[in-house]
Amino acid sequence: LLSERRDIVSLFVNTLKANVQLAVLTAVLFIILGIVLWLPGFFYVVYPGTVYLMVHNIVEMICLAISLSVFVIVWYGWPQTRNSRDLVIAMVFLAAGLLDFAHLLSPKEITDLLLASGDNKALLFWLISRMLASIGLLAAAYIPRRSKNPVFHRLYLLTVTLSITVGLLVSVLFFENSATAMGIPEQGQTGARLIFECSIMALNLFAVYLYGCRNPAQQSVFLLRVGLVFNLVGGMAFILCSNYCDSFNLLGHIYKV
Repeated sequence: LLSERRDIVSLFVNTLKANVQLAVLTAVLFIILGIVLWLPGFFYVVYPGTVYLMVHNIVEMICLAISLSVFVIVWYGWPQTRNSRDLVIAMVFLAAGLLDFAHLLSPKEITDLLLASGDNKALLFWLISRMLASIGLLAAAYIPRRSKNPVFHRLYLLTVTLSITVGLLVSVLFFENSATAMGIPEQGQTGARLIFECSIMALNLFAVYLYGCRNPAQQSVFLLRVGLVFNLVGGMAFILCSNYCDSFNLLGHIYKV
């Protein structure tokens, strides 16, 4: 009985510690945005287009490398672990990575990708990638780690993931004109872009809560929640962005890494 009480107390302390650390991290990330917002004369910068594009591409390539690394590690480890939740998360990272790669190739300064490139196409790939990742990570919270459902076989999930990703890529490439503009030159973000960003933030916030209800003191869960918090605050940075080459946009991309 005494041992059980000690375990309960230890779990409570570790859970409280993890939640406090997460709250402090969230506050710090928001404070950084607040400093830029309140002291624009010192910290708000609109970078030259060529300089920002170079930094943007480096950050996106890092994100792509991380996404593909997560997929490869889980893919080759699955025969031993048979962890259904990790497999779904790996597929989410794969899909997000492929869409990020399309986003990386889409700006008008870079060679066209099959069709004429453009800022709206780049934004669509970017937003769809982040929305898909947010939905996928949220859905993964409901998936048991050791599911015997054949749906969670890695080849089946890979086929579904690639089919959905290719479908989204084709939709943006060939039907971009049918989509709502996410940004208007000289005017900034549209209402549709803001709705996307707010929706992504809401999904990330809900996912942070759900994973916290499971085992917040577990290191893997804690690190996943940390990543979700960075994405959450990054969404606010993109909402505050008034120029595609400004400090808020750069901070949002850094938080995404």
